[in-house]
Amino acid sequence: MLKSAVVVCTGVALILGLSAVCPAGDVTAIFATSGSLSGVPGDPSLSFVSFDRPVRSPNGQFWALLARTNAPSASDAIYLTGQGTIGTVRVREGVTELEPGRTAESMADRRIGINNIGDFAIPANLTGSTADDAVIVKGFAAGGFVITAREGSPVPAAAGLPPGTTYGLISNSVNSVQLTTLGNPSFTAPVVGSGITSSNDLSFFRPDGSLALREGVAPYGNGVSSSFYVDATGTRWLAQANVAGAPTTSDDGLWVDGVNVLREGFEVHASMPSATYGTVSSFYLPTMESNGDWFARGRTNLGFGFAVKNGAVLAKTGDAVPGGDPGEVWSSAAWTYAASPTFFHLSGNNNGDYILGGFTSNPDGTRNAAWVLNNSEVVLRSGDQVDLNGDGVLDNAFIYFAGPASGASPTFVGGFLTDDLWFYFNSDIRDAFGNDLGDAFLRVRVPEPGAFLLVLIAAAGLRRR
Repeated sequence: MLKSAVVVCTGVALILGLSAVCPAGDVTAIFATSGSLSGVPGDPSLSFVSFDRPVRSPNGQFWALLARTNAPSASDAIYLTGQGTIGTVRVREGVTELEPGRTAESMADRRIGINNIGDFAIPANLTGSTADDAVIVKGFAAGGFVITAREGSPVPAAAGLPPGTTYGLISNSVNSVQLTTLGNPSFTAPVVGSGITSSNDLSFFRPDGSLALREGVAPYGNGVSSSFYVDATGTRWLAQANVAGAPTTSDDGLWVDGVNVLREGFEVHASMPSATYGTVSSFYLPTMESNGDWFARGRTNLGFGFAVKNGAVLAKTGDAVPGGDPGEVWSSAAWTYAASPTFFHLSGNNNGDYILGGFTSNPDGTRNAAWVLNNSEVVLRSGDQVDLNGDGVLDNAFIYFAGPASGASPTFVGGFLTDDLWFYFNSDIRDAFGNDLGDAFLRVRVPEPGAFLLVLIAAAGLRRR
């Protein structure tokens, strides 16, 4: 089975007696844990075991991700960067020297950054002394590394913190590392200094060294180190932090440029009145894209999943799936995780396009997950066929979800959309007989909004002639 829009387009074209001219391509693997694309670039003795969520550069031309291999646990993790379908190993745990005589150990952070010229940034723990081993590292596309922040070293004066304040144990948290072409990474890290305690040490650093916020400094309570994003300029930001002084039942908050935009215990939006839909119970992996658009998906206390862009509700549990089958609606029934948010993916590009992925009420259990472009059309489904070896021919390999009970952030939430409408994502793969083929990092060209309709209109016009 091909991608949904392609299937429909091909079918209509055949009905009209025309050659199929369809607006999207096949799902193609970049790397996989089985088959000919399972080998690690530069080291054919290693094979991929799993892939974490990929990230893109602001212009979408470069990508980076954490992956694991079949090497011993002390050296199995690698960071890759790439363009299109070509990837390069940049850092290997226990092998790559990030400074003379010191390699990264216990690499596990998925929040890494890459910019428009292919430079990248990662958090790391270095081998050797534990007094200064936690670092933020910038790597260069042409080769080489530089430490931009180190445990025990002074924080920039731009942070406005008391003299003598230093970075704390940086990689004790996820770090939210990003990198713009402007220079240094943005990230989160605890700080150590006069008047600083565990209740106000987590700090959110912009690329210029200034602080977007610091937990425990009004109006912010405890911060979430993994949920800090900046736009391509490093000036706009999104962060997850409690509302200072609020009850624990309504303190979790999402902030954009210092404004509280979503809050636990409050309505998602006026279009979702609390009497019907309940109030925000939780939100998962909120993000800000390089153009400043922000996204959040979550769940209310009455069990309704929601997806939000810039404060507006894109979709909620029970809404019709745009371009889906007759009567098909968004549903959390297939997601057996106790607090499932219905929607497992939400990302956008610089042009305002976005991809929303979620489970649906489709009675076919192999087809009850869909990705929708711009609330307009289904562009990808579970059960779609995959070119697993990159030869341009679809293989006996299909998208599926191995563990819908695994929580709110399983592998398949990973992905990003480029300005030229390539969607890069992770997925579990199996064959037509139900045999698990492992994971894959894939991409697919999605149709421009309205392109499918234009194809059909043009086809119909030709048919009338």
